Amino acid sequence: MSPDRAVQPIRFRAEFARLAQPKLVGNWLIAKKAEDANGDPKLMDYDFVGTEQSFSARLEEVLRLRAGTPDEIAALVLREGSFRKDDWMKIERLLRSGLPDDVKEAVRGYRAQNALYIASIDSLKAEFELLAAVAELIGAIEGKVTVAQVQQVRDLLDGLQGQHLPYAPGTTDPFLDRLFVPALDAEESPSTAVPIKPSLRTPKALRLEAQQTIDLAMRRGIGTIPSAKYLSKFSNQSPGLVIETDSVRGVLYLTLLAHITSRWRKCKRADCPNMFRVGAHDEKEYCERKCAHIEVMRRQRRKRFSDSRKRS
Repeated sequence: MSPDRAVQPIRFRAEFARLAQPKLVGNWLIAKKAEDANGDPKLMDYDFVGTEQSFSARLEEVLRLRAGTPDEIAALVLREGSFRKDDWMKIERLLRSGLPDDVKEAVRGYRAQNALYIASIDSLKAEFELLAAVAELIGAIEGKVTVAQVQQVRDLLDGLQGQHLPYAPGTTDPFLDRLFVPALDAEESPSTAVPIKPSLRTPKALRLEAQQTIDLAMRRGIGTIPSAKYLSKFSNQSPGLVIETDSVRGVLYLTLLAHITSRWRKCKRADCPNMFRVGAHDEKEYCERKCAHIEVMRRQRRKRFSDSRKRS
């Protein structure tokens, strides 16, 4: 069988809104749905398997951006599209929330819209941090999982659970009337706040804890998975199973799922945020030679400083 006729039994499909007319006001990113000349929404719409170079590069970029600036994070979301489906909010609810006055003033500039995309930069950074922590935990699952790795994912899940806008004085949760419902219902999301007690965790039990934590993060990231057998409209694709997503977050977690056999490792240079994939027996510790060189130079400087103090 020729490469272009290779069977792909599992494929992914993404469809979600493009964003337009963005505003970054303080810690808040605001945008509307992009529209064509007829006033119809422009959509991001594509099929993928997750292992394509462009998707791998996108995932690695997001893993780096957990240490990015607000402008860098906003630029990525505006380029890629709607990051979370439940970031779309009715304008009247935004104006009645506890958002800062300058954010509400920016919202009023979109009066002709029924709903807007709004997300805090802090929550987006937390999403990127969670994705990186999940990738690192997946990378460790076949080796040695630590309590700290599992607890980090659980803490981040807790921090993102029930993210909502600030309340206005005397009002209830403005997300009660949001346009969309999260994929994971509250009863399916038991609290992860109880810390793990290292003394009560055998390696086998900790591994099980890690698997359950990964499962919870994946279900939150991808959401409810509608799937069906399909015959693609493209002649070079064979029948198979399609998994659909309606957000950039879903695309990222599906891409991570496509790399589930990869080991992920954080660069050993403390001030480098990069995550990178390594082989089963790869002992690589740094994402690139530049980081390894910087660490060598730092060790040499520390040694010279230590030696000079001993002589004085």
